[in-house]
Amino acid sequence: MNKTIEYKLYPNKTSLAKLEFTLEQARLLYNQALEERINSWKEKQKGINYYDQTKSFKGQYPISAMLTQCVLKRLDTTYQRFFKKNSKSP
Repeated sequence: MNKTIEYKLYPNKTSLAKLEFTLEQARLLYNQALEERINSWKEKQKGINYYDQTKSFKGQYPISAMLTQCVLKRLDTTYQRFFKKNSKSP
């Protein structure tokens, strides 16, 4: 039996602004990394992996390195599932 712990956030205005900024930066990173993968395939017929993208986006966004890695890892996992025919296009 799995137990779930749920935390509810009640941030103040400053914390809410920081959370929204961080989420926006993560969204922009995901979209730019996705665009980079698509363009690489269209132009060179060569795919980009997680490690190449981690190097290219290092320090480019004002978010933590751990969050950058998590976003890029999620994109990489999505691509792996897509090519195994387990999910739809990213």
